[in-house]
Amino acid sequence: MAGIEIDTDAQTTIPGIFAAGENATGIHGAGRLSGNGLTACVVMGRTAGLNASEYANNAQGKRRNVAAQKTLSSKELNKLSNVIEGQSQASNTNFEIRALVDKVKKIVGNNLGIIRNELSLTEGQKQLSNLWLEIKDFDEQNKDAFELQQMVRLANLMIEAASQRTESRGVQFRSDFDKLDNSWAKVQTLVKALRRST
Repeated sequence: MAGIEIDTDAQTTIPGIFAAGENATGIHGAGRLSGNGLTACVVMGRTAGLNASEYANNAQGKRRNVAAQKTLSSKELNKLSNVIEGQSQASNTNFEIRALVDKVKKIVGNNLGIIRNELSLTEGQKQLSNLWLEIKDFDEQNKDAFELQQMVRLANLMIEAASQRTESRGVQFRSDFDKLDNSWAKVQTLVKALRRST
């Protein structure tokens, strides 16, 4: 199931290094259905190529800017300082959100992996409920905050569906229900209202 963790830009944890294909993970959760492999290679291969090219071009531009630096007036320095301070505050918020995204991934990985049981699913639901209390009032106008909230909602729905399905089928294996149960040979549908209070 791969090994190099990438984000949706195909960026690894090492700046400037991009990956795609069977060697990459992180964009599809703890497990990937085998039928998605070729699509992931093509889509993420293109994404990796485009983003690596943009990264290289930006790096060259930064080197040119450093070489062309000039002495700034005090007014320009103050303006630049205000911009950097604003970016720093936004960066701190995004860093906190990234840490919470990692927390969601860890909860799902530990409790909703390929092998799960009632105990792990209940623990996962409890951890997600606690996390939701932390993030439910985040500003939904912030794209990263909104995506984090949607991740928690989706993870909760996945755990709920896995809790209801008392059998093992396909890539889901319930160690407490390790047999196929043909009464579950049906589509499972969950509906949740996406209210801020849920």
